[in-house]
Amino acid sequence: MKIKYSLISVLVITVFLSVVYYVMPRSLVTFEDMKPRLIELPEFEVTGFEIYGNLAKGDYPTAWIKVSNDKHQIEANCQGGFTYGIESYKKEIQTKWHYLAGCEMLIPSNLAETRKIKLTTRVIPKNLYVVFSYHGEITIPKIGSLYGYIFNEWLPKNGYQRGGFYNFERYDKRFLGAKDSRSEFELFVPIIKMPMR
Repeated sequence: MKIKYSLISVLVITVFLSVVYYVMPRSLVTFEDMKPRLIELPEFEVTGFEIYGNLAKGDYPTAWIKVSNDKHQIEANCQGGFTYGIESYKKEIQTKWHYLAGCEMLIPSNLAETRKIKLTTRVIPKNLYVVFSYHGEITIPKIGSLYGYIFNEWLPKNGYQRGGFYNFERYDKRFLGAKDSRSEFELFVPIIKMPMR
């Protein structure tokens, strides 16, 4: 008798889930649904802590941890209230590349003295960028898939190629933390038009 009721319960749940699946509106966002924008930025400098690491091993958060205890100092010194995560790599992307966590500092930072860390400044050249908004918790598979979509599908489909061997994330008050589903930040990829054939 118990087996009979168990089978009936499973059948009812299965039917219910099937109905919900077919009736529920399709609101899941795919990368193709994203509406990136193109923007040209002038040259600017970002100062912060840089590491040479492997994203798959979770090395990048280390850069933010190094400066996070003095995040209020960074924000007080940042132009426009933005902080940046800048990835730079060679033409042949390997498993490791440079990542800098920092901002455009309005005044010199004393993080080098207070945190005993070496600060690095990188010049980001004037360029045209495609900008995608990232929503939700940061996971390596999700952000990796988005970058894969940008490089392997969006760029060639829209007649662009990389305009430099770097890209960056830009954070503002919309970013509520890496594990917060309400978080939002922007991904900037430098681009140039593909040459005419």
